[in-house]
Amino acid sequence: MILKYCFNDDTWSKVEISQKSIPYDFQDYSSLTKFSNGDLLVTGGCNYLQYKYTAKKSCYLVHIVDPCTLEFTPFKPLIVQRFSHGSIIMNDIPYVFGKNHTI
Repeated sequence: MILKYCFNDDTWSKVEISQKSIPYDFQDYSSLTKFSNGDLLVTGGCNYLQYKYTAKKSCYLVHIVDPCTLEFTPFKPLIVQRFSHGSIIMNDIPYVFGKNHTI
């Protein structure tokens, strides 16, 4: 579930995932960073209870359709599984930092 905070109203609301999106499974300990055009990149993650065995290579591009709607699209997977990692985008090039979690 994605929540959004509105400073003007001092309220939280749920953000909907667009029907055009692929089914997205939210992972624990994934990383999120933003491209210059406003799109987001979500990398890696795992299942909290079985983190050592469920680390992911997955990446998703997240397009913000409007303040309450997001579209998820698969992005080129990482070459190794990652969780509890950091990410940054510089000059529209994603960089992912952290320990190699290959099983």
